[in-house]
Amino acid sequence: MRAKLVTATVIAGLATALASAPAANAAADGHLSCVTHTVKIKGNDKILTVRNKCGGTVKVNVHQSMSDSGYKAVSRGSSRKFTGGKYHYVCGLKIYYKGTRYYNRISGPLGDC
Repeated sequence: MRAKLVTATVIAGLATALASAPAANAAADGHLSCVTHTVKIKGNDKILTVRNKCGGTVKVNVHQSMSDSGYKAVSRGSSRKFTGGKYHYVCGLKIYYKGTRYYNRISGPLGDC
């Protein structure tokens, strides 16, 4: 009787762990791998290009230490450029995809928070 109870508990625990697993394109830390970014510096302007390789439209917000860009839609298979001197000290990208919130950190020439 006790062995059946232990086995049932283990099976219930495995089912819970499998049900709470993140989506295939999201890492455990909330990173969405199908949204990528590149940073280029052209004169005084810093150009942040965000590419959407996901299966649907994503909403992207450039998270900064002072102010955010606001959410912009990026459709499937396309990209969006955030250009200008105002994109300093960029921390990351806040992303909404299929009702889930993700955060992709940005490091490099734009600066970290």
